[in-house]
Amino acid sequence: MEFSIHELLWAIINFTIFALLLRLVFWKPLLKLLDERRELIARNIREAEEAKRESERLRREYEERMAAAREEANEIVNKANRAAEEARTKILEEARAEAEKVMERAEESIRAEKERAVAELRREVAGLALMAASRVLERELTSEDNERLVREVVEQAGDVQ
Repeated sequence: MEFSIHELLWAIINFTIFALLLRLVFWKPLLKLLDERRELIARNIREAEEAKRESERLRREYEERMAAAREEANEIVNKANRAAEEARTKILEEARAEAEKVMERAEESIRAEKERAVAELRREVAGLALMAASRVLERELTSEDNERLVREVVEQAGDVQ
């Protein structure tokens, strides 16, 4: 194989024309395509970072709302507990007051019944005493008469009841 300068010269010219042709036809569109791809990747990265920031903001907002909702729910539960305790206290106070009224009425009723019974007993004792006195006055009593008279009065008192 012989080496000729003429062929070498033609090969260099062909290679230069081919390289220029490639540069004009393919290199600029290839660079443009690579630049577009780089811009697309950069834009996608920016959009992803922006979406990440937005999702982080939404997550924080959600957590804040959940914390506020938990706090509000706790406040509602505490308020309901306080209201229930107040209602329980009020009901107990009303029940105590009612029980006191019932006890007072019962005591008053017992007192009145006792007074009525004592008055009735006094009337009966007075009646029996009058009966006994009238019999005593009708005649003079011996000790046997006295015992008999007491038995009669007691028997009559038993009949009155």
